[in-house]
Amino acid sequence: GSAAKPSKHTPRAERPLERGANGPVQVPDEATFMNLLESFTLRLGQKFRVPTFCHSPLNMHKVFAEVQSRGGYNMVTEQKLWKDVCRTLHCDLKGQTSASFS
Repeated sequence: GSAAKPSKHTPRAERPLERGANGPVQVPDEATFMNLLESFTLRLGQKFRVPTFCHSPLNMHKVFAEVQSRGGYNMVTEQKLWKDVCRTLHCDLKGQTSASFS
């Protein structure tokens, strides 16, 4: 059978990849996270592709975990902690400009 679709009444820990969560959420193990991420992008009508960061595939699970450990996306953005998150990826950021989607 198929799993029940989470609703806004489902506890946050049971909806780890909800678009627009207001704070940190539980970080699942890497395999579960990648399956959830792929499902999430497919529900948005997009094909999942791992982005490249510093000439290597970006470890999306690590980024997610680091962002959650700093209070979630809104907190990281408001407090301008993205460089701290990037540093955990052990990539030399010298010469890098602001990240963006093309």
